[in-house]
Amino acid sequence: MLVVIMGVLSSGRYLVQAAAAHVARYSFYIGPEITDAMSLAEKTAAYEKSIGLVNTIFLVCTVVGMFGTTMLMPKLMRKFDYKKLVIVTCLAGFAASILTTVIGYFTELESIYILAPFIIIQSIPLGVINVVSYAMICDSLDYMELKTGHRENGLGSACQGFINKIGNAFATSGIIVLYMAIGMEPKDMLSSEAVKFAFEVPMNQRFSMFLLVSLIPGISMLLCSIPMFFYKIAGKEKEKMLAELKAKREKEGFTVTE
Repeated sequence: MLVVIMGVLSSGRYLVQAAAAHVARYSFYIGPEITDAMSLAEKTAAYEKSIGLVNTIFLVCTVVGMFGTTMLMPKLMRKFDYKKLVIVTCLAGFAASILTTVIGYFTELESIYILAPFIIIQSIPLGVINVVSYAMICDSLDYMELKTGHRENGLGSACQGFINKIGNAFATSGIIVLYMAIGMEPKDMLSSEAVKFAFEVPMNQRFSMFLLVSLIPGISMLLCSIPMFFYKIAGKEKEKMLAELKAKREKEGFTVTE
């Protein structure tokens, strides 16, 4: 149950990816100074180029943070227990989100480049949780088998599927709610193009949209780390459980080989 709660509370982490396109449209502008002398076509071209650049930066940051961490997980999981990996990386992600938010506020979102390192750190828990949640569910199934004599692998798959669906639903609904909260039309999020230029959007709306990829995912990471402090299948407790389960299986004439 703690693993499921952790997964549900971490749903906000998906916003770093899901909301990037909206933040690129309405929070940042990177390009030449927009002047009254420019035609609408020139303004639109400069703005579309900015959106593509900001989207690319977000993509690179998440790839480096999430997929880079995913590739390192086999080594990390052999060296550290799952509980510590989740707690440490989620707290680091939360700290990075606070810095991202504060720097974005005081720089008035003038540049995304200064925020890129912190976005990468925010993306690290995505890679950790995506891998570790499966492993922790397997450990929970081992514990169930030890205590009850039954192993419900289907239950594990159902729990992971539930977590994934909740995460996707939260990411979508969170964006809709924010559009409504800051006075923008939710239907605008479905538009294939931006309905207004970022430099025409009031600063309070720009910053509120930016929170979708900064503070909100960070709060989600902080909340999801809390159940892990009560998670017991880690360290010596896990070693003891696995040893007892192995002895139980051998006693029953059932052995598992690698």
